Formats: sequence, structure tokens, C-alpha cells
Amino acid sequence: MENALYYTLSTVAQTLAGALAGLVAFVVVRLGRLDDIVGEGEATLRSREGPTDDVLRILLDKGPEAMDARSNPVPASRR
Repeated sequence: MENALYYTLSTVAQTLAGALAGLVAFVVVRLGRLDDIVGEGEATLRSREGPTDDVLRILLDKGPEAMDARSNPVPASRR
């Protein structure tokens, strides 16, 4: 009986360790992709707007509509 309990508990531990390893691998891969996405967004802001810090502050404080208004101002003939 003692051996059965030992083998059962060691199997449960191995199963949990395997599941945790799979979860960690998934998170690491997703974090790498997230870093790529943030880098692409930063490159877009830099190419369209100039100083990234100013544009990022506008985006965070006033939202995407304010950033779009800054990027595409309405011409005087359309006011």
C-alpha cells in the first residue's frame, strides 16, 4: 500500500510539472510576440509623428481620436 501511494503522488507531481512547463512555454512565446507588436506600433508612431514621447502622451491622455486629429488635421476649406 505504501508503494501505491508513493507512485500515485509522484505521478501527480510529474503531471502538474508538465502542465506548468507547457504554460510557461506558452507565456514566453506570447510575450515575445507581444514585444514585436509593441515595437511595430512604436515604429509606426515614430514614422508618422516625430517625437514618440509627445505622441504617446497624447494617446494616453486624450485617446486615439485626439491622435488621429493631430495626424490628419481638417483643412481650412472643410471647417
